[in-house]
Amino acid sequence: MCAAPGGWLQVAAKYMPTASIKIGVDLDPIKPIKGVMSFQCDITIPKCVTTIKKELKHFSADIVLNDGAPNVGTDWNIDAYNQIELSLHALKLATQVLRKGGTFITKVFRSKDYNALLFVCNQLFNKVESSKPASSRSQSAEIFMVCQGFKAPDHIDPRFLDPKYALENVENVEEETGDKITSLKKLLDVKKRHRGGYSEEATKKMMLYEELDLIDFLNSEDPHQFLTKMNKFIYDKEAKQILEDNEKVLKPPKDLHNIIADIKNCGRREMQHLLRLRHKYKMWDHAKKQDARDAARGPKVERVLTEE
Repeated sequence: MCAAPGGWLQVAAKYMPTASIKIGVDLDPIKPIKGVMSFQCDITIPKCVTTIKKELKHFSADIVLNDGAPNVGTDWNIDAYNQIELSLHALKLATQVLRKGGTFITKVFRSKDYNALLFVCNQLFNKVESSKPASSRSQSAEIFMVCQGFKAPDHIDPRFLDPKYALENVENVEEETGDKITSLKKLLDVKKRHRGGYSEEATKKMMLYEELDLIDFLNSEDPHQFLTKMNKFIYDKEAKQILEDNEKVLKPPKDLHNIIADIKNCGRREMQHLLRLRHKYKMWDHAKKQDARDAARGPKVERVLTEE
């Protein structure tokens, strides 16, 4: 869906079996691709579903991909909502053509309405994850939601996939619980509730990331709090100099640049690496300051007893 100009279709034609059915749909025309059937249609109207089913014949789709995005540039809140709304329409179409156990992938913008779409997908699929491929610009708020294991229920309430109902008055799951985060397990639990990504304040300012210098995180007294609030750590000069000069002691992860580029997409392994790095840094910094204090005191003077 939303396949123009046809990049994903070219990949599908290259890697999928020749005999497999590959269909591309978009409002704009798609140049002919060998082994691919494409047509112009609006994915939000019933005619689109009918045309797809006609091409699928008696089969159901193994996978449905949606690369659609609205025309952006007016207002961030409106653009983000329109993106989620489009993804919900794509999901509705997918439920009508997807086989049981199939996969649905859609492009989304992380915003306050992201939680609503995530909730709906979790009811229809066994596994739902968000991923940001390397080809996606780091400053962009777009990510791809990967839904695996379609449950194919016998009946789905139409309101469940209607933006008027599904995206209305959805409670923000990002509310704090009040419990202080002191462990990796609690941090991961909060991350699950924070899957919506960017805060309301950041969205109003049209900021895509809440950024912080990496050195500030390393010096922080409450690292878990930083990991729940920040979207990105900037590899600043001070942190870079320290990590490079003390690489053997601090042992930073090889993929540190990728980890700090988008904190919201970090999993257990990445979180462990960041917390371990900060712990090593704090130990190193403490030892360095202790050595400086000892040097400032001067050489130790042995006390000599009167008798001696």
